[in-house]
Amino acid sequence: MKLGEEWHIAATYCNRCGRCNTNCPVFQAMDGLETYSPRGWIELIKLMEQGKIEINVDTIKYVFICPLCYSCDASCPTGVEVTKLIKDARRAVVSEGYVPPGNISGRITNINRWGNLFGTPSQGKWVPRRYESKEKAESIYFPGCLSSHVYTEIALSSFGLLHGLGYELLKEVSLNGCCGEYAEYCGHEGVRSIVLEELSKKLDKAGVSRIASSCPHCVMSMRDLDGIEVLHVAQVLSEAAKRKKLRFRRFRKAVVYHDPCVMSRKLGVVDEPRELLQMIPGLKLLEFEKHGVESFCCGSGGGVAPGADPSISLKVTAFRIKEAVEMKASVLITSCPHCYGQFLEANSELNAPIKIWDIAHFVDTLAK
Repeated sequence: MKLGEEWHIAATYCNRCGRCNTNCPVFQAMDGLETYSPRGWIELIKLMEQGKIEINVDTIKYVFICPLCYSCDASCPTGVEVTKLIKDARRAVVSEGYVPPGNISGRITNINRWGNLFGTPSQGKWVPRRYESKEKAESIYFPGCLSSHVYTEIALSSFGLLHGLGYELLKEVSLNGCCGEYAEYCGHEGVRSIVLEELSKKLDKAGVSRIASSCPHCVMSMRDLDGIEVLHVAQVLSEAAKRKKLRFRRFRKAVVYHDPCVMSRKLGVVDEPRELLQMIPGLKLLEFEKHGVESFCCGSGGGVAPGADPSISLKVTAFRIKEAVEMKASVLITSCPHCYGQFLEANSELNAPIKIWDIAHFVDTLAK
């Protein structure tokens, strides 16, 4: 496995202070084991390249268990982009023919063959008959793989609200579209490039100038498309509520909002979801100790970490749910389908007295 001079130059800036470890959700979930930490992963990757540690299914797991939450990047005093180093290592692993752990390779095959993570064309099964997909549109809704194939309640609520604000469904894009971000997270940058190139052609042909998506990962990936404004659904709904285009019924319970890592640390979307929730009469908005750009990861890592080791990723998720319960929150709300799925799965085991909602689905149930 060859990483190149640039990787090693960047890695030399690590002074092994361990500040990245203290903010790493995996490190905390695994009780401080160095092999489950940013500092430890960098050293393991070096040893794998040097041939001092064999590259096999067991050791490769450590390259993929990182959820890429960017908290280590934000906390490093010398500016080391640990997330980039890990992404580069994944790319090197894949390019040299090694197979990633779990179901990761299968999902890459699904993207190549079916255009989504799950290998089954949805054909817009979540779309009610009253909605018609268009051949051309300026503003469209892009649900992403999870919302259109698994958590269709997110797609249904999101588009129901967006349609009243002038957004449409675009054939071949809104019903079964993938942004390619998962592939890039797994070391398959070339797959993401192909996905975005094909997506760009379809959007240009349809005259699209604005996209709203339920998934922060989709938003981040599609912002590389030229000439198209890409927003998260929460941003659009927050602005609409400010302009009195959305009104809500009273909700007299305490809720806590979880900031998805990409949403807060990469996209900088922190205020809009809170502003949207605070427009609901009677709602009491609580805050986690770590919130906003300092938010604690849900453990999903864009869906990659559960593929590498689901038990570890769910340990991370449990931290957040237990904290929400201790705060006496009745509802935990998030704005990422990956976070939403993680919380649902973890809570099915914990059976904690708290409801899990996606933000668009939540406000849709209260919309007048």
